[in-house]
Amino acid sequence: MFELYIDFKCPASYLALQPTVDLAAKLDVDIHFGAFDSKQVAIPVKAEKENKSETHIRVRAEQSRNIHKHYAKLQGLKMNFPDQPGNTFPALAVLADWQGDPLSYIRVTFASYWEKGADLGSHETVLALASKAGRDLTVQELENSCRFFREKLADTKNSPVFTTPTYLVKDQIFVGRENLPWITEILKQASNTPFK
Repeated sequence: MFELYIDFKCPASYLALQPTVDLAAKLDVDIHFGAFDSKQVAIPVKAEKENKSETHIRVRAEQSRNIHKHYAKLQGLKMNFPDQPGNTFPALAVLADWQGDPLSYIRVTFASYWEKGADLGSHETVLALASKAGRDLTVQELENSCRFFREKLADTKNSPVFTTPTYLVKDQIFVGRENLPWITEILKQASNTPFK
């Protein structure tokens, strides 16, 4: 078993999901999905007058967005960047408190945000997504999940997770799906399962 911490508003988390699920299936290992409220910033709008630093920041952000969209296309995913990343806290709280396998919820929530621009800060939206994934929650249950998640984040001073996607594998920490080859080797050695 290994852990993957994600945030629905994080494009790298969205792109990491399917390759990670495929890897787990090939090696017959379980994934524990964790939620983390990461810091995502909007791509700056080009101003009439920019200094070199502002131009550099904007161009790097635009290039990063284009790279994400390129890899999304390779995976057959739609990726529409919102003007502002928005709030995903309630959706993450539901994930953190999910009972059973959350993969269906994760898939529908990612798709809702990146394909349809859903507001994952809306309790009504999050309740509908959870129901679509097979879990009917009341407003009170969602509020309880938000409180639990807030307390959990406040109590993670020694947590190794500081961004998403973060993998915790056999006491090692990896940030980003680009580390999947290393993760593969570690899991293969641990399970003695040949990679097909």
